[in-house]
Amino acid sequence: MFTSIVCPIPTKAKTLFLNTGLLGTNVSRVATDKTGAANDFFNEKYWTLGASLDLEFETFRLVPHLTFTPIGRLTQDEAAKVYLFVVSANYGAALGPFDFQIGPGLMFNTVSGLGGVVSRNNGTSSRDFYRPIRSSTSRLFIIDFLFGINFVDWLRWDTGMWVTGAFTGRRALNFYTSIGVGIF
Repeated sequence: MFTSIVCPIPTKAKTLFLNTGLLGTNVSRVATDKTGAANDFFNEKYWTLGASLDLEFETFRLVPHLTFTPIGRLTQDEAAKVYLFVVSANYGAALGPFDFQIGPGLMFNTVSGLGGVVSRNNGTSSRDFYRPIRSSTSRLFIIDFLFGINFVDWLRWDTGMWVTGAFTGRRALNFYTSIGVGIF
């Protein structure tokens, strides 16, 4: 006796969206700059590029997302650049032009050292410290919450939140907003 495994096939690949936007990371964390001033709401800002594919099945919608930061952000001491790459698989529900999505994902946070020497105050004198030149990547599990509006079939606006460390004491909120253009 043979049994078959039924693999759901999308009834419609609605649209592939390419998007660009802004991301503010660690907004729930308090940080200070060199002068001791507290962070603003969007503490660490990034320019993002991404893509999402809206797949409609008979009983649900699956919307995988890819987002990355092509330029990166200099660290506070300007010793390294930080790049992000996020992949998530959201379950979506539409209500007219609005849609809500939630899903798991992974955030890859790469810190690339710029190298060089920096002179720092060492009490009564100063001393040279060497900056790292290597890269290091951390992987974080995220929960992606998204709210979107389709203005027309080929233009949409998304805003959302990535929660990192949701099940730990190091929880952080990362807010993003983007505008997307459908290419098919």
